[in-house]
Amino acid sequence: MHGGQAYYAYSTNYLIDLDHAVIMDVEPSTAIRQAEVTACKRMIERVQDRFGVWPERLAADTGYGSAEMLAWLVHERDIHPHRFTAPNSGEARQKFAERKIAMRAFGQPEDVANAVTVLASPRARYITGTVLLVDGCMRRYLF
Repeated sequence: MHGGQAYYAYSTNYLIDLDHAVIMDVEPSTAIRQAEVTACKRMIERVQDRFGVWPERLAADTGYGSAEMLAWLVHERDIHPHRFTAPNSGEARQKFAERKIAMRAFGQPEDVANAVTVLASPRARYITGTVLLVDGCMRRYLF
């Protein structure tokens, strides 16, 4: 026992149509991987039943990469994991950055180091349970 009051950790899971920036479904769950994976399956099935929408790809965190979940997605639902790749040669890389990244450039290791420095400092004492994106606002272009 760690002392203090007990707390209940929960997660709000969203199924988002990235092409149209629309939240298709929401499913609450406890904040454990198995419950979140089950919530994902329920949302996909519900959206298919309600709207007849069949996603081709799923962009999610690594928790959804378990063998069981991948088998369900690929073999039972014909949904493929989304994998992002950026060009790695000079001119193509720069053109990609100019088109897809709001900051017009790829980040550098020190960009992540700066964020980690702040989060590890006393200034971050009240920051809890958040995801900090260090991506030059690239995610806005995933829709």
